[in-house]
Amino acid sequence: MANIARFAQTDDLIIVELAVLNNTAEGVRICAHARRAHLIDQTTGEKWRALLSGGELEECGRLGANQSRGVWMRFKIPNAAKRTFSLSSELFNSPIDNLLLGERP
Repeated sequence: MANIARFAQTDDLIIVELAVLNNTAEGVRICAHARRAHLIDQTTGEKWRALLSGGELEECGRLGANQSRGVWMRFKIPNAAKRTFSLSSELFNSPIDNLLLGERP
């Protein structure tokens, strides 16, 4: 299971932090491929890839039973505070819509 742990702006960068939890009794291999994620402006369709990314699951990693790990991405987006975003990531079956800065996802 993956969720958005943080969606915020710092200076001129948008920070997206994802938390991934293996809530099964077995170990699993998870691939986040953070550099392939996109933030998409829901009004214009404009897309951005992460400038920087990191964390334990930046690419692929193994999660033991009931373990969690994180991945973060930083995007440089002009006038970000005035936009509504979707997040497209391999960790989700479909994009996560209606992300607004200053609101909890």
